[in-house]
Amino acid sequence: GRNFTLYLYVGNHEGHLEYYNVLVKLGDRNSTINENVSLYSTPIYTFSMMLVNNQTYLQPITLSIPHPGTNIRLVFELWAFNASTDTFTYTGIYNQLWLNVTSASR
Repeated sequence: GRNFTLYLYVGNHEGHLEYYNVLVKLGDRNSTINENVSLYSTPIYTFSMMLVNNQTYLQPITLSIPHPGTNIRLVFELWAFNASTDTFTYTGIYNQLWLNVTSASR
């Protein structure tokens, strides 16, 4: 439950303005994610940004993991707004960190 800070970096090289969401999700060793399938998990955080072509977003973000565990998969998925469907769609781009989270001793 303690806070920690990471830096979130997103770059737009699509040739036009893009509206992005980065969804932060938790999984484990058995979780499936790849360039075709997003992680089937409820997001614990969402970060939104609009970037013009060749613009980057670099921002410190503060997160916490709500429970202790071993081999927790912290996943960051990139979703882009699709104007023709008026929804965000998974881009197939993701990153992940493997964590072991302990509970604070008292």
